[in-house]
Amino acid sequence: MRANRSHSKAPLSVAVTAAALSIGLVSVDVHAQMLEEVVVTARKRAESLLEVPVTVTAFSEAEIGRAGIERPSDFLLLTPNVTFASSESAGVNFMTIRGVSQVRNGESPVAVVVDGVLMTDPGQFDQELFDIQQIEVMKGPQGALYGRNAIGGAINITTVAPSDSLEGKVVIGGGNGNRRRGAFALSTPLSDSVAVRVSGSHVEHDGYIKNTFLNKDVDFYEDTALRGRLVWDASESFNADLRLARVRTEGGALNFVVNADWYAGDFVGDANDTSRPYTANRLGTNERDIDSASMKLDWDLNWATLTSITSWTDQSEFYAASAYPYECVPDCVSSIENSPFSQAFVDLFGSPPFGEPGSFVPVQVVKVNTSVETVSQEFRITSPDDQDFRWITGAYWLSTDRQRGLPTEVDVGQPYDKRLINDNTLFAFADDNDNTAYAVFGQFEYDVTEKLELAFAVRYDKDEREQVDTSPISATFGKKRKREFSETQPKFTATYALSDDSSLFAVASKGFRSGGFNQNGVGQAAELAGIAGISDEYTKEVSTNAEIGYKSSFMEGKLRVDAAVFYTELEDQHYFQFLGAINAQLLNNIDEVELYGFELGSKYFITEDLSINAAYGRTDSEITDYTVDPSAVGNWAPYVARNTINAGFQYTPILAGDLQGLLRLDWNRSGKQYWDTSNSTPRSAVDLVNLRVGISSLSNGWDVTLWAKNLTDEEYNAEFVSGGIAQLATPRTYGIDLSYEF
Repeated sequence: MRANRSHSKAPLSVAVTAAALSIGLVSVDVHAQMLEEVVVTARKRAESLLEVPVTVTAFSEAEIGRAGIERPSDFLLLTPNVTFASSESAGVNFMTIRGVSQVRNGESPVAVVVDGVLMTDPGQFDQELFDIQQIEVMKGPQGALYGRNAIGGAINITTVAPSDSLEGKVVIGGGNGNRRRGAFALSTPLSDSVAVRVSGSHVEHDGYIKNTFLNKDVDFYEDTALRGRLVWDASESFNADLRLARVRTEGGALNFVVNADWYAGDFVGDANDTSRPYTANRLGTNERDIDSASMKLDWDLNWATLTSITSWTDQSEFYAASAYPYECVPDCVSSIENSPFSQAFVDLFGSPPFGEPGSFVPVQVVKVNTSVETVSQEFRITSPDDQDFRWITGAYWLSTDRQRGLPTEVDVGQPYDKRLINDNTLFAFADDNDNTAYAVFGQFEYDVTEKLELAFAVRYDKDEREQVDTSPISATFGKKRKREFSETQPKFTATYALSDDSSLFAVASKGFRSGGFNQNGVGQAAELAGIAGISDEYTKEVSTNAEIGYKSSFMEGKLRVDAAVFYTELEDQHYFQFLGAINAQLLNNIDEVELYGFELGSKYFITEDLSINAAYGRTDSEITDYTVDPSAVGNWAPYVARNTINAGFQYTPILAGDLQGLLRLDWNRSGKQYWDTSNSTPRSAVDLVNLRVGISSLSNGWDVTLWAKNLTDEEYNAEFVSGGIAQLATPRTYGIDLSYEF
């Protein structure tokens, strides 16, 4: 193993150029790329992709541009055994990685790290990606190094660092839906030891999905982001990296329809039904603000490197819309007065759920108002790379203050009001959460021989959570709850170099996702609505995992092949449920779920300017124990697509002189999946095709690209919630981007 470690010190800006399962070419020197060693930082030190015992999909700066990666969904779509959907608002998204799923109002299934700083709240993840140097997606529990929420994996995102010379880039673009886009980056040295880089992005569009009653698009969107990064190389042994960021997002929200015929007592619906139009009498609205700052300090102590990472984030989000059932027209009001839903509402609140017959006004408006402030500190000591015995040890602390209000109001046509309580409020959940997390961790690697490495990592996490009911109209106002969730996460790894160009690894590990609180009273409300076994609290989720992986490079780098098989047992998996009758969102636990599957991917450079790639991922899931609903035992776990396929090609020929062309096609298939534990209705496989055609000047720095996403205009539901609640996916979008780099 040690024989190739000298290469691991290559600069990441040069070295991370491809991965076996990723797609795309570097447009400057393709032949050099085929021979170049790929370097990743999955274990928090630079290592060869062929040697690191982690299943990683990596995207270089060139690949990010060629593939048109502008949001997390773009690179996750290119990653096997991963699915992703944005829903409800800018801060709500659903990632499933090897069967471990995201849940509303809960912790992420992956740790997301930006420039070495751990993202502290899942509501920050779904942002515009601009001026990005590399992205690494690691699969399998990574909690031993990355912490309590890396139960499914981890994602490393690195922005372009300031340079020691003046350079910059400008991008403008447009597309259907009246899309407008602009981005810039400017880097300059301030002195021999200080350099700064400032970058920004603005994207807006009017939307692509229409509300037929209002004749307006529901999915309008506007996002402005700015980022500044300053690097100070104070001496050969000390450097500092300061990062500031600001994001402002506005758009539509809660764009759901109910495609179940619940007026007649059907509360299941059809996950494939996309025919139901949006007919609410008002558009949803969403505002999200994120401000963040971080400081990373590195001291070279000769015998080790001491790293300090301090971060602060202030995030707030408000969204509101017509509440469940998200529509009301004259022919529905009279037909549901005696429906099961209406009777359930009367039982809960003593009055029927709808206004006068013939009214176009939905009976309710639902609002969500969340603010999250976090401060974190990590200290880490890392040994040098060029030793037989290498180690990392450290400690981590995180403080989170999270406030959330979820009121429901009578809809009398009033403007959306950010206040928790007003004269029209029917009921309101609200709470203040103070969470403090502590962790200590260590990783130890030893080269037993030049071919065999053994490694052991372990982390202990403790999460202290306190919640206070802050709804002044709640019967439990002022109620305080405290809980602690802790776990030790070990990881054992063996890596064997079969040759200079191939390796085999085996991993046994444990993962942990912290438990928490539902809002006060949802358990009682669920029981009144006929759902038993729901609590105002949910416990921690713990996984045990085993994996065997293979990595290889053949034909002097022209052919790359990766493979992995895995088994995961989840104890108390987190599961989201929505009670439409009272607009309540809650989490509970599925006692035990088994996940097992494999991934196989390859990439082949047919010529220096033509490559093809293909990857297949399979995840089988089974609920093996579920106290709330024993009849679900034997069913698929929710949100898990059994099969994913990624395939495509890229052609980058020299056309004339320094002009280079681009023809790129990516195809992704997400297989059948269920959305609930009862497997009531599956969504069939979804096929998405993206196409990019462009021309660029290798010497003058300009580039023109025509692009289309969802080229075949596939119609499907991006999300489906038990009870027939569906959100349509974005239809075909297309446009043109122009960029200039100097």
